[in-house]
Amino acid sequence: LDEIGRMELHSEKFKHAVKDLLSRQERLVGAITAPIYGHRVAFCDEVAAHPGVQVHKLKKSNRDEVVDGILQDLKTKWLIGLEQKSCSAHHPTTNKKQRTNMHKKESNDS
Repeated sequence: LDEIGRMELHSEKFKHAVKDLLSRQERLVGAITAPIYGHRVAFCDEVAAHPGVQVHKLKKSNRDEVVDGILQDLKTKWLIGLEQKSCSAHHPTTNKKQRTNMHKKESNDS
């Protein structure tokens, strides 16, 4: 999700689309506008408070560290989750241990 910024907030259609994405519990990476001079943006606060949303406050001094952390999460949490979903879709009646063994077998067969 590119950005939930001040200009995008003028579009009810955009806000509805964001809420729809959040309700689907899809995995997203995006940017939301930060409060400026203490002026809160209600819709951005609502998105930030949504279950499962992680907010990282970016500054010049921490941006590399934040990006590294997000990339690590993508590799360890998201990709593993996708592998499990994919495996479950191919073998829906098997348990996790059986799927792991199937992956090992499929890897050995290659």
